[in-house]
Amino acid sequence: MKAISLISGGIDSPVASYLVLRKKVDVVFLHIKSEIYYDKKNTWKTVKLVKKLSEIFNTKLKLYIANHDLFYKKVMIGVKNGFITSKNVCVLCKRNMLRIAEEVKNIENADFIVTGENLAQVASQTPTNMIVIDSAVKSFVVRPLLTLNKQEIIKISKDIKTYEISVEKSSGCNALPKNPTTKANLKKVIEEEDYLNIREITKKIISELECMMINAKD
Repeated sequence: MKAISLISGGIDSPVASYLVLRKKVDVVFLHIKSEIYYDKKNTWKTVKLVKKLSEIFNTKLKLYIANHDLFYKKVMIGVKNGFITSKNVCVLCKRNMLRIAEEVKNIENADFIVTGENLAQVASQTPTNMIVIDSAVKSFVVRPLLTLNKQEIIKISKDIKTYEISVEKSSGCNALPKNPTTKANLKKVIEEEDYLNIREITKKIISELECMMINAKD
């Protein structure tokens, strides 16, 4: 089996990836970066985390990097002009991340997508929102951390020595709304994506994908 794992510089997604790798699944990584709305250190941390996983499993790992700036720019213009509900930004973002992951899944002929989401850990990670987010793609989305609490996730990250990398100081997303929705309305979300011409945005992002092979021995 092969999976596409969405990975950031945080604590959760490297642990989710580790749990899937431990099942002898061939994992290809996808990092969604932004040079405007997110700290560039997150990409640097992500590369270090994939390298640590390469070391743990003694294997070369492939990492795709997608620049999400075009998405963020159009969304924030939409929020400013009243065409996008600010509370929906996280759901719109995660839906598009899954679209990108599905495109990479098709490129890699993979079987499913992995995320580090955890039930109700943050406001946007509710059952209602996850249903709306998953409906953006046809692929099976696996969430290995779904029912774990934060301390359980942190314990695993410390055991595998990704924790020290994940907690290196970096700033969060500047596009994050103050009060993200907990009960996204699919019809409204789709209307907002139609305004954005979301398929064209995704197509442009995919055309500019970066790809690298990471080996802890290098």
